[in-house]
Amino acid sequence: MTAHTPQLQKQAWEQLLRLLAGRSWQFRPEHWPYLEKLAQWHHIVLELHRELSRHTDRHQFDQQQLEALHLSVLAERKNLLLLTELQNQACTELKARGIRALFFKGVLVGQWLYGSTLARQCRDIDMVVHPDDHESASRVLQQIDCFRLIPAEGISAFAMARYRAAMKDYSLVHRPSGGLIELHWSLRPFRQAFDFDFDTVWEKHRDINIDGQVISTFDNSTHIRYLATHGCNSHWGRLCWLLDWRQICQLNPDWQALVEDCANDREKAHLKQAFALANKQLGLPIPDAISALPTA
Repeated sequence: MTAHTPQLQKQAWEQLLRLLAGRSWQFRPEHWPYLEKLAQWHHIVLELHRELSRHTDRHQFDQQQLEALHLSVLAERKNLLLLTELQNQACTELKARGIRALFFKGVLVGQWLYGSTLARQCRDIDMVVHPDDHESASRVLQQIDCFRLIPAEGISAFAMARYRAAMKDYSLVHRPSGGLIELHWSLRPFRQAFDFDFDTVWEKHRDINIDGQVISTFDNSTHIRYLATHGCNSHWGRLCWLLDWRQICQLNPDWQALVEDCANDREKAHLKQAFALANKQLGLPIPDAISALPTA
């Protein structure tokens, strides 16, 4: 039995970063337990399976291990199909009742940045509605067989008032599929500045066609700035967010215009941190407009 050591864990992490950055990499059999857990946590099972399958000469994993990884890929794709269908159903029902909803993150990002809702792992659906429509939207989702997980259904009016004063979304679960929906009325993460006004963002929203359903989402500038803020607020805890950042750069956005769109220096600092990490871990070049920003 191979001993599990911090050194082996470090080696697996370093080789995984080399793989994601497009540099030469090599895995040994004893890296497998760490690599498998890292891929699950960082939502990169799909990328890892693709690269291991393409470059069999760069690892020594046996067929049983590769088959286990393939089964994980199939499970992830099944989940993505369920989430895509649930997102389309929720969008249809909200539109039918005249409720404006903006979808973001999740399978929406998969379609936007990778060209397919099956190309990027995610665990839930995120949507934001106008604060005045939030309770109506929640009832619509309950009518399509969702139940409110957080805050729990049936809590007192006092507890609900305290929850809404402190939080920014409800978590609902779709009974038939088990899909999780985060229904937001605000996008201001804790301790982070992100200036979000629903009506303003709705005026410049864009539409994305997903399996014949037109899904409304943020314009590119708002989405990019929000993803930077979300990454900072979550301490960039998943590598998939840096891979998203690399995909964003392939869109060739006007970074100077994005900087000018930022509402405050905190948002600009988020953009700079996103690039600093993507540069360090993936070798992504830092645009001049971002380099010129002051260091926080």
